[in-house]
Amino acid sequence: MGASCSTPLYSYRLEFVIVLLRHGQTCGNVSKASYMDVPEDDMLLTDQGKVEIDELAKALVPLGPPSGPVLLAPERRCEQSAVLLGLPQGSFRADPRLRSQSWGTFDFPGAREQLTGSKTWPSGLDVRFPGGETSREVYDRCRPVAEELRSAELAEPGVLRPVVTHGVVIKLLMAYWSSWPDATIEGTRSVPTGSGVTITFSDTGRNVHYETLPRA
Repeated sequence: MGASCSTPLYSYRLEFVIVLLRHGQTCGNVSKASYMDVPEDDMLLTDQGKVEIDELAKALVPLGPPSGPVLLAPERRCEQSAVLLGLPQGSFRADPRLRSQSWGTFDFPGAREQLTGSKTWPSGLDVRFPGGETSREVYDRCRPVAEELRSAELAEPGVLRPVVTHGVVIKLLMAYWSSWPDATIEGTRSVPTGSGVTITFSDTGRNVHYETLPRA
């Protein structure tokens, strides 16, 4: 990803912009053991998560208002983040393909001990907990979304499309658009909670440029 800079976004020769936004911090981001006690769909932002989203909202101002629907992962923390970001609620459209990676039932010996105090998941593309899905499977379900985003934007040059989702989904969408090999995907950390990346496509979608949104 490119480093953030003070150059106005629209100084780039581009045709369209997608901004991928990660939800703010939840208890599951503090300790993965929380997933054993709180259903994922019930996780909401912590106080720190709300602060993160407030700062992210300030970083979005220079990009201007969004055009078209605001795509969301279906979990409540993503809708909550989108509302706090001030995105137009009438245009929210939840897409289950953008949902978080499922880590299963955690029904294996030592699960709580393994997860307690952990803030990250295993990075391997083919790691699977019982009843869960691998990152490669998440990549496969996100590929159609990536194509739809790119093809939809090609018909509307100059529009700004926000997508509020999860760190792993953001990373895998970026991996798809840039054709990252497995080693690059596994070696790339997800963007932090309450942060975002602008994706600019130029030359009819063939060239991709990433820009991290500045953090306060």
